[in-house]
Amino acid sequence: MNSISGNTGKCLAHLARAIKGRDFYEKRKIIAVFADVKDSTVHGWFSANQMPAGEPLIRLRFYLEFLGYDVEELCALHQTVRDAGRLYAFGIAPLSEVADLVGYSGGNANDSLVKVFRGARNVPQERLQQFASFVELYEKQLDEKQRNTINVLVGTSDNHRSEKVSVPVRSRPRTIGESHAALIETLAASVKAMLPLAEYALSNSFTAEERQHVRDLADGNGVSRLSLLLTKLSGEAARSALTKQQ
Repeated sequence: MNSISGNTGKCLAHLARAIKGRDFYEKRKIIAVFADVKDSTVHGWFSANQMPAGEPLIRLRFYLEFLGYDVEELCALHQTVRDAGRLYAFGIAPLSEVADLVGYSGGNANDSLVKVFRGARNVPQERLQQFASFVELYEKQLDEKQRNTINVLVGTSDNHRSEKVSVPVRSRPRTIGESHAALIETLAASVKAMLPLAEYALSNSFTAEERQHVRDLADGNGVSRLSLLLTKLSGEAARSALTKQQ
């Protein structure tokens, strides 16, 4: 189909018309499973113009994007936030885990993150780096999730037919540039991004075996080497003393 642009309501209304006919109820159930709601809830969205809210709204928007719709509310999000929301919507990480990794804590952490993904709350620049780290951590799992997700528009009439869309995650640039200033900024941002990840891995949410797996994936001694280098970087006295010991 030609790309349909509009807000969630417009895209949802188009989808309801597009899937009517053969297998309509089965397709409606597929949408319900993705949005994690009852089939009767999707029926209300389609027939009574009832709009979803909260987490189902976020999941629905990203499913519409998956089908090929240009959803206005998603287009308005910062790209890094949008990438993180897509990973959540496809079930790659639960909302509570995403909240931990991007720095939201307390009893309202999940609600705060839902507001971010809805576009109702801005994200400070320094926290965007934590969102980018979350995306890098999980982005490789997205392709498989999308391959296993059913596109309810495939097989509909030519006027509405849409091929399955694979939406790439745009991660932050990986080049650090040639100047010392660029390197300094990149290194500082990487340290800040690593802090919540390291804190989360060291919490009781992770097992000793999982932490050992981190060490193994980091070439065995990568964590130890990084620890030594960061200790040297913590101050010139430490750098001088540790350099002399080597």
